[in-house]
Amino acid sequence: MISEPRGTRPVVMKQLNLVLEPLKFMGFSLEQTTQGCVFANLGACVAKLPAAERFAVHKLIVFGERPDSEWVNAAKDLPPTASLASWFLDNGQADVFNAVWRDALGRGRGWRARAQQGKGRCCVWRPTRRRGTLVGLSP
Repeated sequence: MISEPRGTRPVVMKQLNLVLEPLKFMGFSLEQTTQGCVFANLGACVAKLPAAERFAVHKLIVFGERPDSEWVNAAKDLPPTASLASWFLDNGQADVFNAVWRDALGRGRGWRARAQQGKGRCCVWRPTRRRGTLVGLSP
């Protein structure tokens, strides 16, 4: 699924009994992954996860993509995004977040517009405490 960034058809994974729908901009989130553990009653497994900074910027982009009719779904993405951005700021990792933000903005006008829209809404929801430190979330 990830190897076809602009696919429009769902991908069936029979082994997992899943149907995966290609989502716009998901490839950005999955470009640099990390590993994490998934725990369940039947056991645990290691899974690839998006890097936190890419996940946060991806959520800002997706926020800008959603129509007004999906505001409730879009709004649920703001708290974790703001929390992740705050973590990068509070832990001296603003450069990591900012590099991914610049990467997204450098991908074209549509990416920039969506990211800026998400940023604007996120800053209204939870402004950063120190202006100018996080490029992505500084008002």
